[in-house]
Amino acid sequence: MLKPVKKRTLSEEIIQQFQQQILSGNWKPGDKLPPERELSQVLGVSRTSVREAISALAAMGLVDVRVGEGTFLASDIAPLYKGNLSSKFLVRRSSLLEVVEARKIIETQLACLASQRATKEDLEDMERILENMGKRIKSQSSFTEYDIAFHFAIAKAARNTILYETLAAIRELLRSIHREVVEIPRMPEISYEHHNEIYEGIRKGSCELAQQAMLNHLSVVENKMKHMPFPDNE
Repeated sequence: MLKPVKKRTLSEEIIQQFQQQILSGNWKPGDKLPPERELSQVLGVSRTSVREAISALAAMGLVDVRVGEGTFLASDIAPLYKGNLSSKFLVRRSSLLEVVEARKIIETQLACLASQRATKEDLEDMERILENMGKRIKSQSSFTEYDIAFHFAIAKAARNTILYETLAAIRELLRSIHREVVEIPRMPEISYEHHNEIYEGIRKGSCELAQQAMLNHLSVVENKMKHMPFPDNE
C-alpha cells in the first residue's frame, strides 16, 4: 500500500550518500571517515547535520565513533545488507548444506581475488591467524573463531565489499557449521592443513591454486556434514 511521501531531512540525505559510498566500495570496513569539517564542506551542509547523520549511522552499527581518534566504518557492516539473513534458516542439515553450497560459489571467488589483491599486511594477518589456529587445535571454541577469522581475512583481502558482506550476512550460520564439524575426530587437524594450502595459493598469487584449495576444503566439510547424525526438521 502506497503511503504519503515524507520530505527528507538533511541528515537522511547524508546517510543515503554515506550508504552509497559503502555499497560502491569507496569506503571499506575499518576505513576512517573524513573529518566532520571536511564532510560538511564537501556536502555543503552544517556540521550539526553531519553530526546527526553520524549519530544515526552509529546507532545502526555502521560506524564506530572513537573519542579523540575520529569516526571509522565498522568492521562488520552487514546491517546494511542482510536484514538478519541468518534468522531465515533453521539449523538443520539441509539448510546448512545449502550454506556450504553457497560458500563454494562465494569463497572460491574470494580466494581467487585475494590471490590477486592481497597486500603484505593481508598476508601477515592470515599468517597470524594460522599460527593461532595451530596453537588451538585442541580448543574447539577458540579454533572455530580463528577458523572463521581466516575466511574473513581472505574476504577482506579480496577487496570486494558486496562479496564480503554476503559472507558476513551468514556469519552465525558459519559458526553453526563450524561448531558441528569441529567435533568430528581429526577434523580440526585436517581443516588446519586445508587453510595452510589455501594461504599458500594466495601467497603465491595463484588464482587456480587458491580456488582449488578452497573448493577441496569446503567439499570435505560438505561430505562430513552429509554423514553426520544431524537432526532434520523437514
